[in-house]
Amino acid sequence: MQIKIVNAQNSDRKRVYLVEAYRIGKKVKQRIVKKYGNLLDLQKDDPDILIKLKDEAKRLTKEKKDNIIPMILDLNTSNASSSNPINIGCVYLSSLFDSLSLDSVINTIDAEERYQYDFYDVLKFLVIMRIIDPGSKKRSYERRGRLFLDFDLSQDDLYRSLTVMERYRHRFIRHLDRHMTASYGRDKTLVYYDVTNYYFESNRTSELRKVGPSKDHSQHPIVSMGLYIDNNNYPITYDLFEGNVHDSKTLIPSFENIREELGIEKCIVVADKGLNSGTNIKYLLDSGHGYIFSSKIRGQSGPLIERALDPENYHVIDKNFKYKRFQFTRKAKYKDEQGKDHTFDLTENMIVFHSANYDRKAKHEREQLLEKLQYYLENPDRLKQRTKQGKLKYLKQKEYDPKTGEIIESKVALDIDQDKIEKDERLDGYYLIATSELDMKGEEIIERYRGLWAIEQSFRIIKNELEGRPIHVSTDDHIRGHFFTCFMALMIERMLEHRLSSVFEPGTALSAEKVQEALQDMNVLMIEKDIYKIMKYSNLQKKIQEVFEHGVIDKEYIRKEHLIQHLKKV
Repeated sequence: MQIKIVNAQNSDRKRVYLVEAYRIGKKVKQRIVKKYGNLLDLQKDDPDILIKLKDEAKRLTKEKKDNIIPMILDLNTSNASSSNPINIGCVYLSSLFDSLSLDSVINTIDAEERYQYDFYDVLKFLVIMRIIDPGSKKRSYERRGRLFLDFDLSQDDLYRSLTVMERYRHRFIRHLDRHMTASYGRDKTLVYYDVTNYYFESNRTSELRKVGPSKDHSQHPIVSMGLYIDNNNYPITYDLFEGNVHDSKTLIPSFENIREELGIEKCIVVADKGLNSGTNIKYLLDSGHGYIFSSKIRGQSGPLIERALDPENYHVIDKNFKYKRFQFTRKAKYKDEQGKDHTFDLTENMIVFHSANYDRKAKHEREQLLEKLQYYLENPDRLKQRTKQGKLKYLKQKEYDPKTGEIIESKVALDIDQDKIEKDERLDGYYLIATSELDMKGEEIIERYRGLWAIEQSFRIIKNELEGRPIHVSTDDHIRGHFFTCFMALMIERMLEHRLSSVFEPGTALSAEKVQEALQDMNVLMIEKDIYKIMKYSNLQKKIQEVFEHGVIDKEYIRKEHLIQHLKKV
């Protein structure tokens, strides 16, 4: 076993894991044994934490080799034994799952399909395992003995159910929306939308899995997921798209679905700059809806940039941040259904921000880039065609004859494009939000846009905590069913987080990762016949038990009958 540090995508954060190697045929792979969390947070509490964790990894490796803890860390077995920890966190997740009243939907499906297994149990099992012990369907089946709950199912049942999930997904989504509206007061007048993609470990393609620009920089085929959430961070619905479909082209088909399926009459869609296109804006306005989109300041028209750079009418929040609001009319481009280009007059409510921190960051990154460009100035022949764009955007080149000064094709001279640098420097630290809501106040626009972080967090939960990628199923129906289990697991996690927020002080940092780890660590170990030892008992685990209002297990040892009685109440 060893300690592994992984850089989080698009972030300076580093996650710390305990991993162990295992063999599949001739291949040696790694699996996560324990998640420790963010490195910086760990080092705040203990600067020497890495040294201690590495020592612990060595100790665990030795103990496993000596067969001291063979079953505790090697849980790839279908039957629990006296030396195998059993998870009771699954019981709390089961209670949340049951509260969704999905049996009413499943009964109608059962009447139509007449499948020969308990679909309710299969769906619940897959959702719980996605949180407690995420992995492939085969691995979930093999490790089902880890759960305190007993599920009567076969491995084939798991795969069969994935096709059923996809076939009736929209029926489930409609039921969940009605349930969340009735029980949690869901309000769909404001919805958040974003898109990300998930990769496979195989190069095999299909109608759904395609090679495209991966946000994880994977060279394998991908599938894109467009997700909607409400202003309480609960997922509303989702759509899947082929991996080669551009993000901006997902909004219209996905919104058509949510509008018709969930009966949305008027709402404001909040999304980032990747969805901000004239075609999307025209569609939303023509459909009677609105938007709040972020937008790049670079590349905007001269009049808009000058308006943004004008120092008048800015509201200074503090020494690092200021903003101003104004209306602006521009010509926007869109494509019709035949793909022909058109323009229309668009008046928007603009919020322009300036962040001193982002300003300094942009200038620092440019300085680092210019230092790298010095190499190409001194070695112009090293510049390849594919390197001329992107990071080397401040280089310009001229072809000339060194004797006569005439421009020819024999030599290439590189130079720094000072004009481009000066244009970019003027806009360092500026960014903007555009909205169709002309009467909305600046503070309200900012507040509503800030809610977009929750959907980005939801994607991280699906990717990291729920291990939605890499995807371990191959057929398109099974892929779609896999994402339905991820969607359901996200719903359950959000429900638990909202419950927990009522028993913690306002502003308490309560990440999905910590909640999931607390559930995963809620284990008991049978030390002798009918006597269990509670293996861990953290404050967060106590809080999880408190929100279910059936008391807290506050004993280190408990009889089996008493444990069963307690968990039945849950």
